[in-house]
Amino acid sequence: MKKELFILTNQEEEKEELPREKIPGEEETPGEELPKEK
Repeated sequence: MKKELFILTNQEEEKEELPREKIPGEEETPGEELPKEK
C-alpha cells in the first residue's frame, strides 16, 4: 500500500513539475530564439 501511494505521489509531483517547468521554459525560449535568428 505504501509503495502504491508513493508511486501515485511521484506521478502527481511530475505532472505538477511539467507545467511549472514550461512557464520558465517559455521565458527562456524567446531569449534563445533571438541568437538563433541572428
